[in-house]
Amino acid sequence: MAAEFPVSGVHQLFARGDLDLVPVFNSFDELLAYINTSALRLVASKHMSFAFFTLLIYDHLLTLPEEIKLVWLGRPSLVKSLFLLNRYIVPLFVAIDVGSLSNMFKLTHNLSLLVDCRNYI
Repeated sequence: MAAEFPVSGVHQLFARGDLDLVPVFNSFDELLAYINTSALRLVASKHMSFAFFTLLIYDHLLTLPEEIKLVWLGRPSLVKSLFLLNRYIVPLFVAIDVGSLSNMFKLTHNLSLLVDCRNYI
């Protein structure tokens, strides 16, 4: 038997069901408040992703001269390969995430990236 949770106010709008969480609203105002809060959190998440990507690229640019001197010019090794993979795979995935958040790319069902030309018109 599932535990009962009291529903009071916008912050406790979820009642636990058997399989998932289902929002429960006592009034239309609670529904609008929930939608408004969700939209604000979505916008904040989008801005945080842009800020993180900017800081990540800034950090890469600041440390690039040292990376070239210490990593690229030395002998190849497994540790250096793992370092470079870790260093450059993260910005790639963050760029894809930021691009999808800004509607620059559309992810299709076969996971290919298609540039949406409408963003540039």
